Amino acid sequence: MTDKELYIELKEAYTEENLNRISSQIIYLYKTKQYKYIRELMNKISHIISFREEKINRIFTKLIMLYHPDKLNYYIREIEKYTGNGNETDLHKLSHILIIQNEIKKEEFEYVLEEEAVFPDTGWGYDEEDFDRIKNIDDEDFEESEEDIIRLDEDIFSPGRDFFTAFKLKEYGDLDAIIELYHLQSIEGSLELQDYDISDLTGINYCKYVTILDLSNNNIHDISLLTQLKRIEELYLTNNNLTDIFALHKLQNLRTLDISGNDITDLRPVFHLIKLEYINIIGNDIPREQTDILEEKGVVVVY
Repeated sequence: MTDKELYIELKEAYTEENLNRISSQIIYLYKTKQYKYIRELMNKISHIISFREEKINRIFTKLIMLYHPDKLNYYIREIEKYTGNGNETDLHKLSHILIIQNEIKKEEFEYVLEEEAVFPDTGWGYDEEDFDRIKNIDDEDFEESEEDIIRLDEDIFSPGRDFFTAFKLKEYGDLDAIIELYHLQSIEGSLELQDYDISDLTGINYCKYVTILDLSNNNIHDISLLTQLKRIEELYLTNNNLTDIFALHKLQNLRTLDISGNDITDLRPVFHLIKLEYINIIGNDIPREQTDILEEKGVVVVY
């Protein structure tokens, strides 16, 4: 395929109608738990998109961020830029959509589409008077314990119900292990504690350098300690028992948030997160006016 032919195909592929169709099909697959097909879609473009992730919620997030209609103007600009300066390599990096649009049409993807989701046109207009302001709360001084070692009392905590137990099982595979504070304080990057039946997050506040936190598929109802983790950029809280996300209003570095599968009714705590790009609220009962506010800010909202 010549560059001119690729240019034409990309212009035909990157349209609002096509992105709507692709996004709505991916969302339907996710809602109906057809995770095999979602993984296959990502695998088909893995040689173009540098993404090595096994967790389905992150794969889903990546695909939606690639094909959400709000990305249309970005892709059009990139196509014209790369064509104008003769950058063949970068132009070919945009061809992943050609693979995806063909894959979702194949007969082996046997699913019935719901009525296609229509993502409204959104801009960056934002009126502070459109919603109640979140009250400013001064940061509380974070005082670390003088103890250098945290020991888990097995008579008090049942296995799999608290952060310390989950961390021991994850890192050491041994409930008798001793957790030293520097182990928690030295964690950088990703911390993944999915499917540990966690209900108590006491101790997670020491993990101050974590940037990606995955607590999906637990029994968490109180996330107040997450206010200490100011460096978090990606937070996955899928399938917990959350009703309140007020603690998230201080996480000013947060870009990606997945709170699907909870019982949340109020998104106002995240209205002031200026770096927020994506939020998955599937399974929650959120007022449409609140999702509209986020979409007007340019946030990709999946519901």
